[in-house]
Amino acid sequence: MSHQISSFVDDYAPYTKGQLNRLGQYRASDYLRENVINNSDKHWDAFYKKNGDKFFKNRHWITREFPELRDSDPKLEKRLMEVGCVFPLLETSHPNLRVIAFDLSPHAVEIIKSHHIYATNQINAFAYDITNPEDLDVPGVSPGSMDFITLIFVLSAIPPSKIESAMRKVIRALKPGGVIFFRDYARGDLAQKQMSERDGYKTIQDNLYMRGDFTMTYYFSKEEVINMMGPLTCIECGHHEKQVINHKEDKNMNRVFVQGRFIK
Repeated sequence: MSHQISSFVDDYAPYTKGQLNRLGQYRASDYLRENVINNSDKHWDAFYKKNGDKFFKNRHWITREFPELRDSDPKLEKRLMEVGCVFPLLETSHPNLRVIAFDLSPHAVEIIKSHHIYATNQINAFAYDITNPEDLDVPGVSPGSMDFITLIFVLSAIPPSKIESAMRKVIRALKPGGVIFFRDYARGDLAQKQMSERDGYKTIQDNLYMRGDFTMTYYFSKEEVINMMGPLTCIECGHHEKQVINHKEDKNMNRVFVQGRFIK
C-alpha cells in the first residue's frame, strides 16, 4: 500500500469538522430521497448516456497500489470480478487475467464493449445490479471461483441499506485465499465538505449525498469498511491522502480515500 496511507487523517479532520456539522441545511425531502435511492439504476444509466466514456479515467494506479493484479505468475490464469467496470485496468494487469465485469448501467457496459481491450477475450462484461435481493450469486459466477475482486469507487454509489446484500454475493464469489481490493470515498474528504455547504447537492442521510444529476455518493469510515467485509481478514486498511491541483482556481485540494486489502 502507498506510503500516503495513514491510520487517521490528523491534519485534515480539524479542517472539516465545523463544515460537516452543518449537513442539515440542504436536507432532501422524503420524496426526493426515495426517488434517488429507489431509482439509482436509472439515474446512473442516464449519467453514462450523457457523459459517455469521459468518466472512465486512467486508473493505472490500481496495479501500483495492488500489485497482485500485475505480478502473479504469468503462467497461471487468474480470475477477477470487477464490481463496476474499470476497463483501463486490463492494459497494465496480469497477462492471463480473465475478467468478469458488470455494472448496473447498460450504457456503461456498452462503453466497455466498444473499447479495443474487449476484443482480446480477456473480459466478459454485462449489465447487472448486485443489490438485486432475489439472487444468491452473481449470474455466471460460481461460489468460491474468483482469485481477485475489485471494489473501486463502487459501493459509494449504492444505498447503504443495500450494501450488506451486495457484499454477501461478493464474499461468496471469492475463493479461499482470494483477495478483495477496495478504494472509495472517506468520511471527511474535501468533496464531502463541498457537498455539505453548496446549493445543488442534497443530504439524503448522514454521509450520503445526492448530486445535481440525481446520482448519489456515500462517504465511509475505515471501521465501516472493515466491518462490512464480514468474515474476511483485513490485510491492511487505512486512509489514502492525495493532493489534487486545480489549475483553474489555483488551489491545492486534499482528497481522502479509504483503501484496503482483505483476504478470505
